[in-house]
Amino acid sequence: MRLKYQYALFIIVLHLLLTFLVYNFLKEQKWLFLLSEIGIIFSFIISFKVYQSLIQPLELMCSGVDAIKDGDYNVKFLRTKSSEMNELIDVYNSMLDQLRNEGLRTQEQAYFLENLINVSPVGIIILDYNDKIAEINSKAKSILTIRSKVKGLDIEGVSNPLTAVIKSLEVGENKIISPDGIRKYKCQVNQVIQKGFQRKFILIEELSQELLENEKAAYGKVIRMMAHEVNNSMGAVNSILQSVVDFAFEDGDDEYVEALNLAKERNEDLALFMRRFADVIRLPLPVKVPTNLYSLIEGVIEIMKPMAQNQNVKIDYKYERDQIMIPCDPTQIQQVLVNVIKNAVESIEDDGLIQVTLSSRAPQIVIVDNGEGISTEVKARLFSPFFSTKPTGQGIGLIITRDILLNHNATFSLMTDESSGLTTFEISF
Repeated sequence: MRLKYQYALFIIVLHLLLTFLVYNFLKEQKWLFLLSEIGIIFSFIISFKVYQSLIQPLELMCSGVDAIKDGDYNVKFLRTKSSEMNELIDVYNSMLDQLRNEGLRTQEQAYFLENLINVSPVGIIILDYNDKIAEINSKAKSILTIRSKVKGLDIEGVSNPLTAVIKSLEVGENKIISPDGIRKYKCQVNQVIQKGFQRKFILIEELSQELLENEKAAYGKVIRMMAHEVNNSMGAVNSILQSVVDFAFEDGDDEYVEALNLAKERNEDLALFMRRFADVIRLPLPVKVPTNLYSLIEGVIEIMKPMAQNQNVKIDYKYERDQIMIPCDPTQIQQVLVNVIKNAVESIEDDGLIQVTLSSRAPQIVIVDNGEGISTEVKARLFSPFFSTKPTGQGIGLIITRDILLNHNATFSLMTDESSGLTTFEISF
């Protein structure tokens, strides 16, 4: 039973009892009986007033508590004639204003933080108390190629090469990961205390563009310096050698003339060698024009067929449509396809097959070969500057391929399937 009903029952019972006693003891004394009844009536009226004075603040507090429970901070009470009530009302109204302002401030901060996380250039994954995914922003979804709902899943439930490494990181640890040898990510795990419990969050920062620019600036400076010195020296040396050949020997000295010509040719080969390195840093931006990928690939295959036939390698071409138009620099994309098919032919010792497929989805070019394949160690370094698995390789082809495709905003990957042993180069525009 509520307090106000208990109090009302007590007052009623008390005054009924007093009335009964007065009636039994004073009914013979009419004046005293009358005065006692009047006193009881006044007592009842005063008790009712006291009841109102005591119960009204309680009812006010109860209605205020109900409003707070419902999250309604707009209900405020008007002042009354009672100073005690007014003091309580002032305190309640002031508290309600503070709660409303604090609630608005908290909502604004939460909204601001949510938008800040969502537009952040860093991938952010927030885990709950059980290390399940609670929140994930757009950048993290893009990096991990997530297209479905992952909330409530363990981080390993996301199918991506990065997630296995992220799962192994300790709190406070960070690591630079390159799952495909092309893109590099800095992954870090941290934690905060919320409601007395630890919650982890994961930061994934894409470093590819920044590292590529720094990398290119570093080796570009070295190449320019080397090319300058080599070209200047080779020009002067070749001029001297030619003068010696023309004026310093008589008939019968063919042996010496031939040796000097060989030295001159070697110098020219060295200058050509340096020019190939210089091409890496002088790669122009693509001049994009509408290009039919079908015709472009068909032309490249015709160019590469003689080389493939010399090693008994067959090039098979499959396509969905014979006209798939994209804006690109045809000369540069042709260079990419030549490099990829050339590498595929060279990876096959004999009697191999190269399958080139053109798909209208994306559009996408897929080049598959049954060559030697790429090991895990080599995969991480494939697109590193001047890295090559060939004894005489310079590591230039894949660097130029990478830069051309990045300039075309294309996504690409090079990997070997462990089960089938087939190596696949995928390019999506």
